[in-house]
Formats: sequence, structure tokens, C-alpha cells
Amino acid sequence: MAHLKKNTRGAVPGLAVHFERKTDHHTNKEIDVSKTYLNQDLMADGSDMLSRSNARLNDVYCMKRDDLKALATWIVTLPEELTEAPYEQQSAFFEATTNFLNKRYGPENPVAAVVHYDETTPHLHYAFVPVVFDDKKSRYKVSAKEVLTRHDLQTFMRI
Repeated sequence: MAHLKKNTRGAVPGLAVHFERKTDHHTNKEIDVSKTYLNQDLMADGSDMLSRSNARLNDVYCMKRDDLKALATWIVTLPEELTEAPYEQQSAFFEATTNFLNKRYGPENPVAAVVHYDETTPHLHYAFVPVVFDDKKSRYKVSAKEVLTRHDLQTFMRI
């Protein structure tokens, strides 16, 4: 199962707190803090989601609008047939999913790829800046509307 959401720039700090478990007081009661050590950051490069997001948004043209969808997030849940599989096999599924998404949306655009094993069902949070090349102005720009088209969503699971 996969779920997509488009987010404004203002939502990024809150998403980062959840993805990276930056608080001890979770509003989500399904989080078992005794299992948080199992979580994986598949982008472990020494920086955090907020820094990566700001850096990418500074590299491309981004309109100054409060309602601009500057970040897209996929939540990909572990398939039922892997729920009893060993941790290594589950981890391999999430790494393959991350590689697939990096290839699909561009390796320079992801800002988070975090696997949560401390909730009821293991799942991947994948966040990226939706960037396209603007032929008219010869520059890269943020445009969730152009990246996440109807066709993109219809073909997501078929590839």
C-alpha cells in the first residue's frame, strides 16, 4: 500500500519531527518507543530532513507562496507477505523502494527516507522536493502539479 501527500513548506518542520523522532511526546499513540532503535534512516548523511529540504529549495526556483506544495511525501507500507519475514528481508524491501523512488523523482530531490518499525505496521516515509525543468525559463523549478500528474499516479505501482 502506498499513499501520497503534497505538503507546503510550512509543514516540513512538523514532518521532520515525526519522521526523525525528534520528540519524546508523540501524539501518535501507536508508537512503541522501546522499538524506535529499529528505525532506519536510509539517507544517513549526517544532516537532517529540514536542512536537506532547505538546501534543495535554495538550489531551484521556488515561488514565494504560502500554498505552494514544496514537498511531496510517500508512505509505503510493508506488504502483508513480508510481515513475518526477517528484519533483513524487510529492510531490503524498503531499500529497494527508496532506490525506485530516487530513480523516479531524481536522486537530487529526496530529503528523507525513514523506515518506522516502531509503529503497528512497518512503513517507509519518503519525502522529496518535486522539481521539473522549466523549458521557457531554462531553469529547474518546484512544481508538484507537473511532477505528480494523473499519469504518474496511475503508473506508480505498475513499474
